[in-house]
Amino acid sequence: MFEQFREELKKGVSNYFQKKYSDADLPYLRIEGAEGTEYEGFCLKTPEGKIAIPLQEFHSLVGKFWKETGFALGEAIEAAGKEAEENQIFVDFSVLKDWEQAKKRLSMELINRERNAELLRKNPYLPFLDLAIRFWVKIGTYQGKGIACLVTWEQMAEWDVTLEELYLEAGRNLLEKETISICHIEYSIEGYLQEGQEPDETSCPLYVMTTKEKYLGAVAMLAKGLIHKFTVEKQVGRTYLIPSSVHEILLVPDWGCQAEALKEILQRVNDTMLEEDLLLSYHLYQYDIETEEITIWEEPDKEKQKTVPKKPEKK
Repeated sequence: MFEQFREELKKGVSNYFQKKYSDADLPYLRIEGAEGTEYEGFCLKTPEGKIAIPLQEFHSLVGKFWKETGFALGEAIEAAGKEAEENQIFVDFSVLKDWEQAKKRLSMELINRERNAELLRKNPYLPFLDLAIRFWVKIGTYQGKGIACLVTWEQMAEWDVTLEELYLEAGRNLLEKETISICHIEYSIEGYLQEGQEPDETSCPLYVMTTKEKYLGAVAMLAKGLIHKFTVEKQVGRTYLIPSSVHEILLVPDWGCQAEALKEILQRVNDTMLEEDLLLSYHLYQYDIETEEITIWEEPDKEKQKTVPKKPEKK
């Protein structure tokens, strides 16, 4: 339903702006906000390569006029367009014209594939387990926060690159430019540990894996080399990965823990504590040191585990 509304909105906003700017385009951009928030919306791209980015989401702005004033959708779009033009910033879009420049600014994010099926139907992505890897290009900053443009099929055709090439370059940036951290969860809770106090790894073997910005940091799980190193250091053959949100992954070394219990905790947190847009997955993952692969943990079939009685020997 929302996707349909968004498409109608995009068409209406496009018509509004193209009255003033011929050949204008409306890419879908994201402005990172404080403490993990973000603004998403349709942003004006003029033929000169400049874009005007409304600080509010277009659909929220339209909704304000649509619901509060009783305007028809077309009137609401026009009113929102006028207000948006008064609250805009300008960014150079030319970086997207040159693959050599763009690839240095490529980043990735992980989202749930099934829950975002409609969105993914129109945009390029790589499947990963039950998730999808989407690609963004950072094109500027606003008040210290990043502005990123979603990579489209049209943009890929212009660059003449494949999804595998996008993944290669974005992965290189993730390791070289993003500082991925793995720390005990007690270190990440402000004020939990006293000065000089060490975390209790025995009773609470939980480690947070995320990126430097702690924003959409679950993408850090694509750095399998770091998970392998962690697994070796903990002297175990397997590490469980809990997709606690889109912002981080929890690592649990297999020191005899019950995977069933970890999955139950994940489900309970997803159902009762996590906002829908932060939910990444209901699946528990595992990294195996022998195969060096991340897979979805599957609950053992208890029926198959039952001992099959031997046939009595004939006397």
